[in-house]
Amino acid sequence: MSGQLLLLFAKLAVAAALLLLVLRMVELGQLATVLGSANLYLIGTSFALLLGRLPLMGVRWRLILEQNEYKLTTGYLTKVSMVSMFFSLFLPTVSGGDIVRGFYLTRQRVLLRHAITSVLCDRGLGVFTLLVLAVFPAIFIGFWRPELWKIPVGVVGLAALVLIGSFLLWRMVNLDYKLLQKFNYWRSVVESLRASVSDIVELIRNRVLVGRLLALTLLLHLAGIVSVYVAGRALGSEVGFVFYVVFVPVIWLITMLPISIGGLGVREGAFVVLFSQVGMTTELAFAVALVVLVLSLGQGALGGIVFALDRLGATSTEQKVKLG
Repeated sequence: MSGQLLLLFAKLAVAAALLLLVLRMVELGQLATVLGSANLYLIGTSFALLLGRLPLMGVRWRLILEQNEYKLTTGYLTKVSMVSMFFSLFLPTVSGGDIVRGFYLTRQRVLLRHAITSVLCDRGLGVFTLLVLAVFPAIFIGFWRPELWKIPVGVVGLAALVLIGSFLLWRMVNLDYKLLQKFNYWRSVVESLRASVSDIVELIRNRVLVGRLLALTLLLHLAGIVSVYVAGRALGSEVGFVFYVVFVPVIWLITMLPISIGGLGVREGAFVVLFSQVGMTTELAFAVALVVLVLSLGQGALGGIVFALDRLGATSTEQKVKLG
């Protein structure tokens, strides 16, 4: 059995174990009651907010690519983002969607180096703004509700770990290890990363562009947080919005860890652990996590439809060319 297959089974096992652990904490009858009382209008509003983020993703990605003088349309990049979300649902790696995005870019004659740069920059902006969104409200909560001191300590600690890890990765990429000279594959990977880091540094020097990208990314994340908040309200949650601003970015960051398939089990456990700290019942927190999962699957399914239509269009064009 290959190492990749073993890793896939290990991630499935982790997801199953975490889900079973959470389910042991949930009373299924109460869970069914909570889900049965859902306000479908608010659920639809939550889904609409998710879909409304997609064009913003396309605009942000277009602005990054324009730095290297690529003229791809917002519509095309939005479509690619949707397709990448579809593949992210079942690919066994956290970067599966990013690989799909890079593949589509290279089909448009974007250099591999610039494709990697755009995806890394896009991902980095997302992580940085998530940290900003979570840290400042968490500190506010610490002063407002001193008894909840674990929240700011945990969030600030997570932010510190992410920043330290990013710095160490940057140092590893920029250091010239003699050992790498003996391994052509790893040497080429590091050289590609170095080139991408150089491009990102050049992009950061454009303060006007960075400001626009940060504003777009903050708007993207706020729309996503509001979507989760509305889903919670649809199920009867009365937890304040400020707690969603702190917890949802943390949950998104945690689900990026490559220990499960699509964050399954990790997401649900994080919802229960975090929101139970502020008075939400275990059943309600788990129900919100399930609704968020279903909405994410729905968004990914739309990406699958876009992918299928794109493939059908390409096949139809090829057949017309052959007939001609």
